[in-house]
Amino acid sequence: MRVLDVRPDHEQEDIDLGRAIVRSEIAHPARIVMIVRGEGPEVARFADRAAGRADPFPYREVLWLRDPRVFPPGLEDELFDGEDEWCAVVLSLEDEPVVWLAAHASLWEIELAFLDAQAAGGGR
Repeated sequence: MRVLDVRPDHEQEDIDLGRAIVRSEIAHPARIVMIVRGEGPEVARFADRAAGRADPFPYREVLWLRDPRVFPPGLEDELFDGEDEWCAVVLSLEDEPVVWLAAHASLWEIELAFLDAQAAGGGR
């Protein structure tokens, strides 16, 4: 899991680097990406569960964007469609949103989301 945040006194540097990482990971032709957004205890627990389901697989990546400024312009709205309920979205290998998850999602729901994205994106 990669955690992308913005440090005080390094705002522009962290935003630029974070956006480059987001674009690079999403564009990777053989990677299923989960984007987690927000912060707080419930989101942190979700991110840990998601990382646990992604880490054993080299073609899964979890990006935790703790600061919304890290999203490239328009990407958060494009991926989450303005829905505040969702804390994560899983993208297919074709970079299309497939599954949205709330912070209370179980390990099983997280695993199914990765599998659904894999199946939707040409699969392995």
